[in-house]
Amino acid sequence: IRRRRNLFAVGADIFLPYLRQHLTGGTYGGLVRCDVRRLPFSAATFDVVFCGEVLEHLEETEGLQLLTSMERVARWQVILTTPVGHCDQHAYDGNEYQAHRSAWTPRALRRLGYRVRGSGLRGMGGLIAKENSPLPDWLRLLANAVWMVATPFSYYLPEIGGGMVGVKNVQPPKTTAPPMAPSI
Repeated sequence: IRRRRNLFAVGADIFLPYLRQHLTGGTYGGLVRCDVRRLPFSAATFDVVFCGEVLEHLEETEGLQLLTSMERVARWQVILTTPVGHCDQHAYDGNEYQAHRSAWTPRALRRLGYRVRGSGLRGMGGLIAKENSPLPDWLRLLANAVWMVATPFSYYLPEIGGGMVGVKNVQPPKTTAPPMAPSI
C-alpha cells in the first residue's frame, strides 16, 4: 500500500532480526523495536493502526491491553488480523515470541466493538503456513486452494473461518477550539 500511495508507515516488532529484514525493503518509513504490550506512542499518533497476526502471540489479558493501546494511538481506525480460535504454533526462526498463547473468536471481537469478517477454513491454518506446515509443498498448495474457495463463505460466517479481520472505527480525539479574540 505504501508504494502505491504517499503514506508514512511505522513498523514495530520486538524481534530484531525481523526489523532488520525490513530495513532495506521500503515497507516502512520508520521502524521501532518495542514490546507491543507497552506501545511507545502518544495518543492519536496514527490515522490507522494495523495489527497483523499479533494478538494470538499474547496472553488474553495482554491482548486486551494491546487492543486498548491501539485504539488509543489510532485517530480513525484499528484493523487487525488473527486466527479464529486456537491455532497451534510453536516458536520458530529462533523467535520465542512466535508461539501462540491465546485464541480469539469473532464473538469476542464483536463484543469489543469490532466488525469481523473471515477468511479460509477453520483448522487449516497450520496446513498452509510454510513455517510450520507438516505438508509437502505440492499438498500445501492444494490446501491453499481450499482456503481460497472457502473464503467467500467464511467472509460472512467468520466462525467457520481459519482467520479473521477485525475493524473498529475509533473516535477522533476531541480538540478544544482556540479562544476567540475579544470583539471591540
